[in-house]
Amino acid sequence: MDPRTFEAVLHYMYTDTLLEMEHDEEGVSALDLLVAADKYNLKGLKSMTEDELCGYVDASRVFKMLAVAERYQCPKLKNVCLELIGSRKITSAIMVNEDVENLARSCPSVVKEVIAKILDAREETPCDSLVSGIDCDLLNFCFVFIIAACAGAITFWVLHGFIF
Repeated sequence: MDPRTFEAVLHYMYTDTLLEMEHDEEGVSALDLLVAADKYNLKGLKSMTEDELCGYVDASRVFKMLAVAERYQCPKLKNVCLELIGSRKITSAIMVNEDVENLARSCPSVVKEVIAKILDAREETPCDSLVSGIDCDLLNFCFVFIIAACAGAITFWVLHGFIF
């Protein structure tokens, strides 16, 4: 744990408030604080940090944040990520994100939820000629997501001696 994170944890333990920390554009300081809060079972700090991380979710880091939410059991952060993934406004930006394969490998349990959110968003939006092109992209995206998840699961099984 770096000194800034340690200072923020101590500050929280004595004051029940979040220390104002300088954050880089990736929200790394808040992420470090979330990890520390989870490690030391500081539920209030974890909740405050989760709220702060929700502000860092955008198309370029939605899958990274979803993996964090899944790993550290952060339901608010997970919901923000899933809502963004289901949003039609940024579909093309999300689909070019290379973190989808990493998410599928590291958190295969969330794959079903991501695909369901994408398909739910597709059903909620009326189709027109512009959207149908996006629908093909969405289906391709879902297909790649499923393939990546399967590849991650097979790799896990092989590495742990379940098959072969």
